[in-house]
Amino acid sequence: MNAARLLVGAPAVGARQEGALVRIIMVCTGNLCRSPLGEQVLRAKLAHLPAASSGRLVIESAGTQAETGQPMPEPAARWSARLGGEPAGHGSRYLGEPVLQGASLVLGMEREHRARIVGLAPALLRRTFTLREFARLAAHFDDEALARAVDGPFVTADPESRLAAVLGLLSDTRGMTPPPGGPAEDDVVDPYLRSEKTYALSAEQMQPGLDAVARVLSLPVLWQD
Repeated sequence: MNAARLLVGAPAVGARQEGALVRIIMVCTGNLCRSPLGEQVLRAKLAHLPAASSGRLVIESAGTQAETGQPMPEPAARWSARLGGEPAGHGSRYLGEPVLQGASLVLGMEREHRARIVGLAPALLRRTFTLREFARLAAHFDDEALARAVDGPFVTADPESRLAAVLGLLSDTRGMTPPPGGPAEDDVVDPYLRSEKTYALSAEQMQPGLDAVARVLSLPVLWQD
């Protein structure tokens, strides 16, 4: 098992750990560069949350064409460490339908990953975004507006229910906000076996999305008992 995932007590595939109420999954193609970097850096950004240390928040990754147990390439591991992640012990895994069971938020690195996720688990449509799309949509709301989303009549005190309400707000915004300049602007470039410059560009493209996800998951209203 991925040693990094043990830091937040990640559950076995398709299972929920007791008390792990919010489960985030990063998805790319090989689960070698982009999604593990996102998993590791996001975990570092959220390490201050009591939910992370208590196992109520689980962050994982998988790949749509991944082979099992492959380590991160050295450039990807180096960028993860540079951005605060812990790449040691990563082992790639394949994104099958069982991995998506119980997911609270799924973030693909490209539009084709988003389509694959929704094809495997249609019920996750309103909880699935590309990472850059998430940043673009979240930028339309300040923290107060996001927090108001939990005031709906069917939202419970469960952090997952509250997060689902916030994600529903972002999902509803998809058709009401200006589209990106081009469809590819919602994708993170794949740096695998490419130049150091491409690894740097990929990491740079991921940063706004990781910051946006960290902002949403740090909303105090999500974790109020």
